[in-house]
Amino acid sequence: MVTQYIGAEIRRQEDPRLLSGQGVFVDDVNLPHMLHAAILRSPHAHARIRSIDASKACAVAGVAAVFEFKNFEPIARPIPARIYALPGLDRYLQFPLARDKVRYVGDPVAVVVAETPYLAEDALEEIEVAYEPLPAVVNVRDALRDEVLVHEQNGSNLASHYTVSVGDVDEAFRVADYTRREEFKTQRLTGSPLETRGILASYNPAQDELTVWGPTKVAHYNRGLLSTLLNFPEHKIHFIEPDVGGGFGVRGEFYPEDFLIPYASMQLNGLKIGANTCSVPTTRGKFSAMSRLPRREKAHSWGCALRSSATWEPISAPTAASCRRISPTCCRPRIALLIMNARFISS
Repeated sequence: MVTQYIGAEIRRQEDPRLLSGQGVFVDDVNLPHMLHAAILRSPHAHARIRSIDASKACAVAGVAAVFEFKNFEPIARPIPARIYALPGLDRYLQFPLARDKVRYVGDPVAVVVAETPYLAEDALEEIEVAYEPLPAVVNVRDALRDEVLVHEQNGSNLASHYTVSVGDVDEAFRVADYTRREEFKTQRLTGSPLETRGILASYNPAQDELTVWGPTKVAHYNRGLLSTLLNFPEHKIHFIEPDVGGGFGVRGEFYPEDFLIPYASMQLNGLKIGANTCSVPTTRGKFSAMSRLPRREKAHSWGCALRSSATWEPISAPTAASCRRISPTCCRPRIALLIMNARFISS
């Protein structure tokens, strides 16, 4: 049965609906009496937060609430990394909102909930944050020197180090007829789908149930994680995924907003809250809202060993990367996983 589809032209079933404007994306979901949220993000790559004064924002007509880290601190937990467990990585995880420090451009600092998205965006400008700028680390090699620590309490920017090996690599290099070693670097990058990220949450206090709309390719994982972060039963959380305007890897993680918007809805006694997480229509706004994820920079020290028979021997490749996701392409990578505090923003 499967073989008849391999190489065959398959008619797409969804095209008529999407081409005729009948698609339903997260921004098309409008619920009665819905409020709107906007996120205040750090303009600094690395800075201490000395104070946050949201009193003027709270006084703006039409603003329902302003949330800071202190509002959910009693239940605050860091967002886990969605990869296999790495020793020590748990010390470098991110909270949904910054506590005493911001560590990248776009780090969420506060959330404003208001009657319209325009009011929410305007109210962001009324929040006064006193930052103490700190030196930034902008590449992998500088971060390894530990001259500027992103997480001072850990004493190093090196989050994890481990070795994976197949065969006797050292012996293979010793007896090889030809060896080669090279250095390779890859720049920072991120996915940029046509549809920006967005999320909508509605808590029903009568039934004690939470419904969340938002495009994600890991709905079951995110639902379980949201249950843990909210300390709320998973079977009472319903995820609805509408049409998705592109992914390119940026929809495969749990972002701070994926906690903040459902949390705000529950705190506001079930009011429905929607958030286009990068509603400012600029490249800077879009990339800042996606800073948490795959803007990875990698540096590879790569080596290969060859025999005259032209067969490949195991490869040695120490790798350093400034992200939470590593994709080794060799037999024995010695991987230095870094947490970095700067993000390149295109504007």
